[in-house]
Amino acid sequence: MFVVRKKQRFEQYLGRLHGYALAMSRDGEVASDLVQDCVIRVLKARKTPVDEAAYRAWLFTIIRNLWRDHLRSIKRLQLVEPLELCQEDILPASYESAIVNVVAVRQAFENLSDQHRDILALVDVGGFGYEECAKMLNIPKGTVMSRVSRGRSALAALLNENNVVAMSSPSRRKKL
Repeated sequence: MFVVRKKQRFEQYLGRLHGYALAMSRDGEVASDLVQDCVIRVLKARKTPVDEAAYRAWLFTIIRNLWRDHLRSIKRLQLVEPLELCQEDILPASYESAIVNVVAVRQAFENLSDQHRDILALVDVGGFGYEECAKMLNIPKGTVMSRVSRGRSALAALLNENNVVAMSSPSRRKKL
């Protein structure tokens, strides 16, 4: 019964946790693994924060620490490989305008610095307030606000119309 309550409480955060893990790792499989490891840690925890805001911060801190552990293990094994952009399937024209925005934002987000991506993932994906982020990252609230502002400015610059290249239509693509 106790495990069921823990599971129910945790489930409401799965989407946001996965989004945060995906924002950090830029890999769907790694993000899913991070969330799965988080689930295991939550279910094994003897004590969990009672306050809902503290509980949510605790979950995101677990994901962040798991990501750092993952990076350390990669570095230790010297298996770091260059990141590859995933190939998106070409969608019918009726979906194109909606998907172009999603792809553009994803690619711009991936091109942000780690510091900007991390803080924007907490605030914009995780939904944390500045003060909550400050406590989680152990930095002043003003620093969080500054990083969010600079991160959003960098994201906007990457999404500037001058940086967007139109997709070719299927009829104009060259056959391989």
